[in-house]
Amino acid sequence: MGDTNAEVTITSVTPSESSATVVETSASVEVTNVVPQEASPTVKTQYYLERLVSESPNPSTSNKKSQYTYWFTLSYLWTGWFFNCHKEFPGLYENATKAGVDNETLVLARELHENATLLMLKAWRVENFKDVKEALWKYSLFKRGIPQLWMIRKAFLLERRACEILERALQAL
Repeated sequence: MGDTNAEVTITSVTPSESSATVVETSASVEVTNVVPQEASPTVKTQYYLERLVSESPNPSTSNKKSQYTYWFTLSYLWTGWFFNCHKEFPGLYENATKAGVDNETLVLARELHENATLLMLKAWRVENFKDVKEALWKYSLFKRGIPQLWMIRKAFLLERRACEILERALQAL
């Protein structure tokens, strides 16, 4: 990990009722502690989480909403990715069943899917996905409290694994 210079372009979109305003800003910045491209995903994740924690605002000097920005962003991303996989699963499962994928693979994928679903509901402390979507899309996160971030990530990974198992089984046929 070394120091380097980089050209950065930041694009921000500000929506309005009739259109959106797009602003692009470019700058040359010095980047320190860069993770090498060949680093494993685990190393990259650990690096970015360490940066996230080290750059987090000091609770005594910042307002409460900014303290939760990182939590909300990660919750939003992982839950959104979970829902993408969750929506894809029934079609994959049906296709795998029709294609004659072995029962052991189907059972494993189904168990992963069910465990992921239960874990996501438990992480958000709700009974159904309608409440999760309301918390995310209507920004009622702070009313419900902070969800269990590690559970959200684990649920996403389980759901993605269930879909990958079915996709590989279908490709193998």
